[in-house]
Amino acid sequence: MAGFGLVRRSPGLAGLLAAQTISPLGDAMATTALILYVQRTTGSATAVGLLLFAQAIPPLAAPLAGVIADRFTPGRLLAAGWLAQAVLAGFLALLLPPLGALLAVVFVLALAGTPLSAAAGRCIPAVVADDDLVAANALRSGVQELGTVLGPPLAGLLFAASGARLVLGLDALTFLVVIPLALRMPAPPPDTGARPRPSFARDGLAFVWRTPSVLAIALGFWVVVLFSAPDDLILPFLATLTFRAGPVAVGVLLAAASAGLLAGLPVVRPAGRRLGVTGAIVAGFAVMATGNLLTAAAPALVAAFAAQLLRGLAIPLADSHVTTYLQRATPPELLGRVLANVYGGVGVAAAVGYLIGGPLVDATSPAHGLRDGWLRRPGRRGHHRRTALQGAASARCRIAVTAAPSAPDSERRSAGRAVQQADQVRHGPSRLARPRSSPLRRRRFIPRARLLRHLVPGFPR
Repeated sequence: MAGFGLVRRSPGLAGLLAAQTISPLGDAMATTALILYVQRTTGSATAVGLLLFAQAIPPLAAPLAGVIADRFTPGRLLAAGWLAQAVLAGFLALLLPPLGALLAVVFVLALAGTPLSAAAGRCIPAVVADDDLVAANALRSGVQELGTVLGPPLAGLLFAASGARLVLGLDALTFLVVIPLALRMPAPPPDTGARPRPSFARDGLAFVWRTPSVLAIALGFWVVVLFSAPDDLILPFLATLTFRAGPVAVGVLLAAASAGLLAGLPVVRPAGRRLGVTGAIVAGFAVMATGNLLTAAAPALVAAFAAQLLRGLAIPLADSHVTTYLQRATPPELLGRVLANVYGGVGVAAAVGYLIGGPLVDATSPAHGLRDGWLRRPGRRGHHRRTALQGAASARCRIAVTAAPSAPDSERRSAGRAVQQADQVRHGPSRLARPRSSPLRRRRFIPRARLLRHLVPGFPR
């Protein structure tokens, strides 16, 4: 109800909120569809990490993007940026190029959107009173996340039904829909100070650097994002490989944090009043980190969803107070540059996290050799159990567990042939030459421990 009252008191805020709802919906759908497409076509976490890296690295141009956001009217800049993104999203939908070209187009698409967030942030102080800044920023974050709540599950459904092209086409359509809303957005009041508006990109960086409180908040924000951003990369593999779920489950898990963000919006203002701006920021960062730790320890899909939901509860608390603090502490003529630099650093931290997270998932994922020594398989009643084998996980150990009674017949036959080939290399062709009725082909009648003792030298008796 407070949000509706704020919109009634600030008529210019309604168009901005509508645009900030529709455009992120298309963005979230497109990102989910591209993740699923790259995962399906390459099967590589590194490739998915490169995709997310290409989306996150354009904020390196944040100083220049801030200059653009300060120089041009926000409405016209948003309209031009969304039109360029519509053209690029339509290109992806029509051609769906190979991975290299796909990454290049995704990079340009994200680069075109780099000044837009700062431009929208400049509109907020122009349409609401100072006392309403926290509520307005929280409401803006909430409507943005509403799209990211609905987008991933919807993209998962559409991707499962028709592939990535339809989802990318809908993303292009959302950009076209919000252009008229951008043209009606209010412009910030002109600068009436004696000093002309600076035009150098370094001015925004210099203000962040020489203002200790702003620098501390920015550094804390960047560190938290560096370690939490790889969630977007890890969650699809967690859902599909660890929990044996499909595209819809991937979308639901990706939307969990955004659902938590919406649930946390009502507590932003009361918590901010109780904790203060700095306390609210620190508390938000702490709860976000706790959610990530609980996700890593989640034994099932429902637990992972709950942990991400907890993480999402803290996002509006931290983000809205960071934005509010910057809007209050920054001179109006530098606001676009400071917002672009701080949130550009957030994007760079996310890009570094993706770049590190992809190879890390490839090195530890069950789909890439179980290099961490933990083997996960479905139990007899659908639960997941873990079997740890001491020492290095040899090829014969992996084959033995893969050929368990719960595996399909085709997998057991393939495992048997692989064991024979491995032993022929190691001991000669007659080591495990077995008749058709050998225990390797009738494995479901052999206890698991006995089978492992038979196949794995040194397995404890």
